[in-house]
Amino acid sequence: MKSLRLKLLIIVTAGLVVLGCGKKAPEPDQRTGFGISAVEIGPGEVDLSVYLNYPQTVKGIEFMLSWNSDELEVKTPVLLPGNETFSVHARSYEPDRMKVLVFSMQGDAIKMLDGGILKIPVRTADDFSGPTELAFLDPVFAGPNATSYDIPVENGIISVR
Repeated sequence: MKSLRLKLLIIVTAGLVVLGCGKKAPEPDQRTGFGISAVEIGPGEVDLSVYLNYPQTVKGIEFMLSWNSDELEVKTPVLLPGNETFSVHARSYEPDRMKVLVFSMQGDAIKMLDGGILKIPVRTADDFSGPTELAFLDPVFAGPNATSYDIPVENGIISVR
């Protein structure tokens, strides 16, 4: 009887291990969080998509963008279609920092779209190649009734060819 239980336990455990190993990692736009997935770009100007996936209602976002100004030039983020009632206000601090505020005067919730919620235009320095980072510092995610959320943030690791 003990032998049968042991065999059954081994079979069930092995089955669970096989099921657990067979799961795919979530796609970048399927993760819970906010940020830019790692990307590879060529020289010149490109728009980087910023994603937001969170199960709760998010009504506003504030963050400080930070980058190495010898490697990148960053322009004001732009909302992607789908969140037309929102505004983006940005103010540059030094050549490598920008405070960004995303909000709706109507109090709407951000629509978390598959293609992202923002695009950030960046231009690489003419003589730069290699990895660089576009970081989101001190993010604040506002919910309804003055709530705030601690949402995981993924800084953009950018490989420039």
